[in-house]
Amino acid sequence: AYQSQPHRKVVDKARLAKSYADRRGEVRQRQNANNATPEGRERQRQRYLKHYEANKTYYLAKGATRRAQTMQATPPWVLLEHVILFYEEAKRLTELTGVKHVVDHIVPLTSKKVCGLHVPSNLQVIPELDNLRKFNHFDG
Repeated sequence: AYQSQPHRKVVDKARLAKSYADRRGEVRQRQNANNATPEGRERQRQRYLKHYEANKTYYLAKGATRRAQTMQATPPWVLLEHVILFYEEAKRLTELTGVKHVVDHIVPLTSKKVCGLHVPSNLQVIPELDNLRKFNHFDG
């Protein structure tokens, strides 16, 4: 079967990547058109909610894992009050500008290259969109 032929997995992955690369502009245009209207955004929101409800245990486990990683990456000498200031600033900027701001780890807590700490010197407040673009990458 498929598992006994690992080379097929590589070939299929390359084929799908090329197919997507050929259609990337078309896919992006369709996504942007769907998200441009309130109805499209609501449809997308409903799809997310449906997926969340169908996979609730996955999302709960994912959240618990993230909390555990954050706790493990927080040294005992860190004062919670100093970390809370970043979250309060993110909330303040969100209310002030109308653009959602989030607390970002400059050096990601978990990454293939490096793992950072949950300390004030590793935190920054940035717009959510910039944080989503950054994902889990570290250029340093």
